[in-house]
Amino acid sequence: MAERARRAYETIIRADADTVYRLVAELELWPALIPHIKSARVVERLGRHRRIVTVRASWRGLPVGWRAIQLSEPERRRVTFRHLIAATRGTTVSWTVEPAGEDTVRLRVEQQVRLARFVPGRSLVRAIVTERIGPEMARRMLERIREIAEGGSLAGPD
Repeated sequence: MAERARRAYETIIRADADTVYRLVAELELWPALIPHIKSARVVERLGRHRRIVTVRASWRGLPVGWRAIQLSEPERRRVTFRHLIAATRGTTVSWTVEPAGEDTVRLRVEQQVRLARFVPGRSLVRAIVTERIGPEMARRMLERIREIAEGGSLAGPD
């Protein structure tokens, strides 16, 4: 039996939906766009809109990473990552771009964390992943994608 926790975060962006969707879907660009992402690569292509990816990041100076299946749904402007590593296998993170008004879109990230029963220190892992790492990384990514989509520099804020 696994344990699940669901969280959602969103931001409003003054940009067109296609631009925002591409910033999320083109994972290979994340290291150039998002400072805490150290590497992101496609390991295997599973068809036109599915691929296995690995991401390495830094959270408060500590290395974190994941391997996932990325499913891109351009017609729905949604990208979903389903984790493949043992401890969090089945965890999903979905990014959705929706109209929010004139010249704006809503970028929503929904995390559904699933922890395997056998994870040592499960309560501590749950607290760290669902209360700290996941929310903080999601918020930082939302902020950075908004900044770039609205015309910000890849070099970061002035």
